[in-house]
Amino acid sequence: MRGTWIWTPVLLAVAACGDTERAAQADGPDFDLVFYSDRSGNGDLFLLPAEGFRTGAFRPVRLMGTGSPDYGPRWVPEGPGLVFLTGVEDPDALYAMAPDGEGMAVRLGPNPATDEPPAFTPDGTRMVYAAEGDEGMDLYSSDLQGGDIRRITTDGGRKVQPRVSPDGSWIVYGTGPDGSQDLALVRIDGTEGRSLTRGESNDGHPTWTPDGRGIVFDSNRVGVGTDIFHLDLESGAVRNLTNDPGIDLVPAVSPDGRWVAFGSSRAGNWDLFLVPLAGGTARPITAAPTFEGDPQWIPAGAIRLPDPPAEAG
Repeated sequence: MRGTWIWTPVLLAVAACGDTERAAQADGPDFDLVFYSDRSGNGDLFLLPAEGFRTGAFRPVRLMGTGSPDYGPRWVPEGPGLVFLTGVEDPDALYAMAPDGEGMAVRLGPNPATDEPPAFTPDGTRMVYAAEGDEGMDLYSSDLQGGDIRRITTDGGRKVQPRVSPDGSWIVYGTGPDGSQDLALVRIDGTEGRSLTRGESNDGHPTWTPDGRGIVFDSNRVGVGTDIFHLDLESGAVRNLTNDPGIDLVPAVSPDGRWVAFGSSRAGNWDLFLVPLAGGTARPITAAPTFEGDPQWIPAGAIRLPDPPAEAG
């Protein structure tokens, strides 16, 4: 597979991108955070180094500079590394940046999913995705080049936002009409399907806790906004992680299971926030006058960053 040089990293000064210096935290994530932002005027992927959670100095680094929107980051540690969608092709295609790729992005193939990024198995060998067919939106899996396609669900309807469990055996996904979506589980071989939530609320963007015992998702089931919730798979208990009149969306659980990053409109603009999975107060990560969302945790230092530009003189 040939690599494509599309990485044009730019170190953005905090003042220049609208973020502010935060108070240093004695406790915080030990992981880097990749996210989507249109702060560059285009729509790119940015990285917040882990040290920013300790020092309070959040200085995002732009990872991509294709000239087209880059979005939907997914971390596949046992496979291609940081996978993302880019608009350099029509339709959008999947590219990957390997941890040792020195900024080289390698094309994986066309995006097999309908209107969203695919999920990946923990061993990095297969994609799981929702795609539209004659009977509606069903779940499928394939190899990373889009071959060896296997149909997982066959009942049609609408299925979206699949995520594979940490042990690779289960898929959580959204199902039902947009606006009153529920969550469901199915084994990756298509057996033992069951509902997780039912009701009039809209439950979306499910993601697994690292121990495979819980699901974190967003929902409008309580109050006037959309909040982040945790579902215990054994007991079925659901608890609020956030409770704000704004809209909190697309949670991402840190690899150690301690933190949840999410996008929120609570400050009057779409920024990234952080809340402990065990419960506590959400605190802002970014504060730029642009859109920030779709966070994805990766190991600290997994993607090599450029050296800061030398000062003039």
